[in-house]
Amino acid sequence: MTDRTPEEIAVELSQLVRELVAAGRNDLLLRAIGVSVLEELRIEAAKSRLSRLLVTKDYRIILVDYGNKEVEMTPVHKAVYLLFLNHPEGIEFKKLCEYRNELLGYYMATAKLMDKQTIAESVDMLVDPLNNSINEKCSRIKSIFLNIMVLLQFS
Repeated sequence: MTDRTPEEIAVELSQLVRELVAAGRNDLLLRAIGVSVLEELRIEAAKSRLSRLLVTKDYRIILVDYGNKEVEMTPVHKAVYLLFLNHPEGIEFKKLCEYRNELLGYYMATAKLMDKQTIAESVDMLVDPLNNSINEKCSRIKSIFLNIMVLLQFS
């Protein structure tokens, strides 16, 4: 057991990180941190830089505090995002079928040029609890936002 405070440990860790980076050993740094911790750190960094969100009448998603940066998504990803945005209390994936019509409405509104039958089939796959489609879409949405945050952090 150590008597060091978390702050003291962080200072020591910072020094060790600088030493590894200076030695050109990012490979060792990544191995020491681990991919799962790195992903958690990316999320934490993104949280510290959240922006107000604006959804326009034509369903464009804008990050107001980042120079009105538009979040570009395919219509299906945008429909899923809008559905969850409209339900801040959350939606259990296994109960997603209860929101089918709302999801269909968002998808129809964001994919005006697509075939209605194709949209309906896609929504049916999204709300099917035995299909992995909703997990794939949510994972992609998360990736889109994380990539934007990383790009904004380094610009």
